Amino acid sequence: MSELIKSVLNFLFSNSLFSAFAFLLVWPVAKFWLKKDFKAQAVLFFLIIVRLFFPIGQIFSFNPVSYVSSDLNINLQIFNEPHFNGPLNPGLHSSGTLDNNYIIFFAWLAGSMAFLTLILYKRYYYHSLQKKTTPVLSPEIMKYVEDLKNKYRISRKIKLLVSKTQTPPFTFGVIKPVIILPGHLQYNNLSDEIRTVLAHEMVHIKNYDAIRIFLLGMIQAVYFFNPVVWIIIQRLNFIREIRCDHFVVKNKIIQPAVMGKVLLGLSSHSKKLPLTFILALTGFKNNLKNRLLALKGENHMSVNKYIFSFSVLAFTTILLSMSQPLPAIMQETATAVSAEEFAKPLDEIKVTSGYGMRKHPVLKKMMKHQGVDFSAEKGTPVFNIAEGKVIEAEKKGNYGNTVVIQHADNIRSLYAQLSEILVQKNQLIKKGEVIGKVGNSGLSTAPHLHFEIRKNNQSVDPADYLDLKNQK
Repeated sequence: MSELIKSVLNFLFSNSLFSAFAFLLVWPVAKFWLKKDFKAQAVLFFLIIVRLFFPIGQIFSFNPVSYVSSDLNINLQIFNEPHFNGPLNPGLHSSGTLDNNYIIFFAWLAGSMAFLTLILYKRYYYHSLQKKTTPVLSPEIMKYVEDLKNKYRISRKIKLLVSKTQTPPFTFGVIKPVIILPGHLQYNNLSDEIRTVLAHEMVHIKNYDAIRIFLLGMIQAVYFFNPVVWIIIQRLNFIREIRCDHFVVKNKIIQPAVMGKVLLGLSSHSKKLPLTFILALTGFKNNLKNRLLALKGENHMSVNKYIFSFSVLAFTTILLSMSQPLPAIMQETATAVSAEEFAKPLDEIKVTSGYGMRKHPVLKKMMKHQGVDFSAEKGTPVFNIAEGKVIEAEKKGNYGNTVVIQHADNIRSLYAQLSEILVQKNQLIKKGEVIGKVGNSGLSTAPHLHFEIRKNNQSVDPADYLDLKNQK
């Protein structure tokens, strides 16, 4: 369970950093180079959203995140670091307090559930509005809807309802779509306002935008903590509105001047729908200026196919190549270390407590011993068992002064209860180098070396890697 939690947190954290890195590249391009090409912007932002759910493992040898993280000394495997402080049970420290990974995981889970609840409430709210509506009965309006269905190639039945409140027009539903129309308009005949609203909203139905909104809501629920996701989703929602306006004008269903006039009129009569900010939906009034500029032609949907193709290709390559950088020692070591190549951590091996279940000498309860204890006098030199990189060199709770070294083949060795630490974090170290001295700095009864080996973040019996027969 604890490993699954670490994997989930590492996936979310790493992909959040990848998305932030990609956003810093895409945003200036979208803001200046593709300022008027909303379709190109949508594709680039969508690529970032897709990257949030890609594997975080190494995919290509070219990896921009490796260079950035190594230069800035950023650890992208923060949730994969083992907690060598003597857990009594999964998720608990030796003090009985909850592991930080569990706290972070359940906080994320609670946040995701809260957002899912808001999404469900929004759907409930839209459905409840139907009780405060009246159906459109005008034959002229219904004929116009049928004409648009033929033009848009929509086969689904569409229901038109008029709200009794001053809400902006909106559409919900996929199989049986419903268009909620603002209550301040007159529906006795087919006015420009009604023609414009219906033409725009039926493009949403044609494009199945209700599904897109729902999927983006699910993504935001997973990555609610990531501000980049909020910005991108809000931008995609805005571009969706621009695209609908563009389709209506391009196909000469409504003239730009008429649509602009209707948008201004709707803005002055409409109240904001609930949860638009929380769910990263664009408010009707918030983007009115940009929609009007698009209608005037200052912003448009035309795309230079060469610029568009180059941008998509370049950013697809960068996004796919993003992955967790391998630890430095793994990059520098071409071959894995075999068990026969490990050195002894002490000159003289005297095992006093082996790997597995035992009665703790201090706590007096049955616990799994994650490693092996070697008896030695205080101050005895402790040696590194294989070439590697120091990833921890500090006091670690019950373990006392502790050194953890990352080796090849995803193996780590731990040396605890040291009286002195003679290496530093991030130091590259050779096989047989002295890393510290035996001591009694943690929860123990006498000077000794507590030694562990971990493979893929799981403790293993050191006897599988070292000859632990008592020897000099």
